[in-house]
Amino acid sequence: MDANTSWARLDATLRERSLTGLVRYAELTDVDDQGADLRICPSEDEARALLPESYRRFVAAWRCPTIEPSGLADEVGDEDLDEDVDVSERLDDALNFFEFLPYHGMRRATGTMGHPGRQWVDVRAERERGEYRWEYVMFAAFDAADGCGWAFWPAGDEADGADEPQVWYVEDSLPEHEVGTFAEWLDGKVAEVLKGLASIGLVDSAD
Repeated sequence: MDANTSWARLDATLRERSLTGLVRYAELTDVDDQGADLRICPSEDEARALLPESYRRFVAAWRCPTIEPSGLADEVGDEDLDEDVDVSERLDDALNFFEFLPYHGMRRATGTMGHPGRQWVDVRAERERGEYRWEYVMFAAFDAADGCGWAFWPAGDEADGADEPQVWYVEDSLPEHEVGTFAEWLDGKVAEVLKGLASIGLVDSAD
């Protein structure tokens, strides 16, 4: 299953169940006014160059989605849930926030990342001098401020035949481990969302 098909499945389920408030969409060109030292961030062209074709096709069709559990609070009532608990609390327990980053947010989040095996002071100095070669770009986050999310990075094992950057899990601004292709990562995130919704009775487990 490709990435666009995975997301279309989620979108169709949310529309059918009147749960579209779970997702909001941003444009790739949206700019976040939060401060960032762009001297240590990749340029937009450098960031774009690291994005695989499967990701490009996805954002061309769907832009930059954000899964935001609080967005369902106005659409879901106590009577819709399996248990007699606070709606917002139950949604937060069942679903995890994550966002696709527009180019500006992508650049800022990537600029906070270190380089495995190297001292931050040396990496920063290289970036400020314009000598650093960017090998990765953070494209999605569950806590962008703390450098936590997912980045595109070359496959860890070149012998596996991977012909495009792979998704890596990022914790505290450093890549931790390889997850797989973009399509595999997104299919997993969609399954996680549907499982969370099913756990509180908002969709059938078969969905």
